[in-house]
Amino acid sequence: MSMEPLILSLSEFEHLPIFKSMKRPIFVKSLSEIDLFNFRMGLLNCAFSGREGIPTDLTDYPPEHFETSISSYVHTDDKVKGMFLVKKNDNGTLEMVLLQALGADAKLYIVTMMRNAYSNAIKNYSKDTQVIVPRASKESQALTKKLFPGK
Repeated sequence: MSMEPLILSLSEFEHLPIFKSMKRPIFVKSLSEIDLFNFRMGLLNCAFSGREGIPTDLTDYPPEHFETSISSYVHTDDKVKGMFLVKKNDNGTLEMVLLQALGADAKLYIVTMMRNAYSNAIKNYSKDTQVIVPRASKESQALTKKLFPGK
């Protein structure tokens, strides 16, 4: 069951413990570095992972449709194993479109992509920039409940 998305300011992310270490591992890459083939393969891997709440039209867009300064992906063993896609809306808000990782290290990939996104967002946007965090799946609901209790 889908819940209403959270709308938070960028400043509300800075207190999160996961952002204490901002070092980006070599396997996390900026979306600006991905080619179209790997972008689409990564999206297909995410779409067929069996998780709910993944927009079905993501492969219709090129990587440049998303905010490439914030969005990232995980590339290990010659495969895209995670993607964090953020879109800048016309009204200036940032919208998290996809946060997904696959494999035994999926949690590590998610945390490192989130660190990378936050680190780049605070360099490029003001702290009062609104961020839309969807809660369309059980996983996203659990994550937002853990990170933002009471919201």
